[in-house]
Amino acid sequence: MVRLVLALLLIFAFSFSQNVLEEVRKSLEGSREDLKVARENLEYVKKKVEELEAKLNEHLKFHQTLLSRVRKEVEKKKGLEVKKKRPKLERGFAYGIYEVKPCDTLWGISSKVYKNPYYWPTIYHLNEKSIGKDPWIIRIGLLLRFKLKLTEEEKRKAFKEAVYWDRKFKNRPRSPLCPPGYRKRR
Repeated sequence: MVRLVLALLLIFAFSFSQNVLEEVRKSLEGSREDLKVARENLEYVKKKVEELEAKLNEHLKFHQTLLSRVRKEVEKKKGLEVKKKRPKLERGFAYGIYEVKPCDTLWGISSKVYKNPYYWPTIYHLNEKSIGKDPWIIRIGLLLRFKLKLTEEEKRKAFKEAVYWDRKFKNRPRSPLCPPGYRKRR
């Protein structure tokens, strides 16, 4: 009887281990399938990354080429602008040329070149076509001409006109609107 129980136990253990082995095999087969799918997905992702890198490099080359062309054009135009904007000078008078910088006003430019801000109308009248109707608005980079020496008559006339403008536009500020902190960076 003991032998019979041992034989039954052996058969039961063998069949149980067969079932466990079968489950392990199935699990391994499933893992192998999962691993195969994961490898295929990884290969697909690698190919997509390579394609995107190639496209990115093409775009980068294109934009670098475009940027260099634009830089060349800007440099060419800068050279042309100086030639185009240079005002015609009348014979017999000595003129200077001043390039407008950010936050400049005719008032301030007159202070720099004539040591008197009230002579700004002379600069305005010499450059009226390029400035426009409003002397308070001048474009950055504009080349303005000015007489190096003013006669007493021109000084008196300019002073009188500056006072007239000041009274006419008394609520208008003399200084332009500048970016915050700009004057500190000069």
